[in-house]
Amino acid sequence: MADLADEVAPLLDRPWAVFGHSMGATVGHELVRLGGTSSAMLEIPEIRRLALPAVRSDHRLAEPRHAGPGTAP
Repeated sequence: MADLADEVAPLLDRPWAVFGHSMGATVGHELVRLGGTSSAMLEIPEIRRLALPAVRSDHRLAEPRHAGPGTAP
């Protein structure tokens, strides 16, 4: 993933978006979250209050889901 990030870095001086379907969505997701959130941003209480609920929801939605016995795939 770091190699891919290095390849797209020169293109980030203009507006951009990442789109992916199926496995491509997973690759795009991993690509745009490289580096995480700056710790300086998380030291600002108002930013934490606004951002953390969305981040927590993202992580909850990204948790692996496994079909149990008797459920459709």
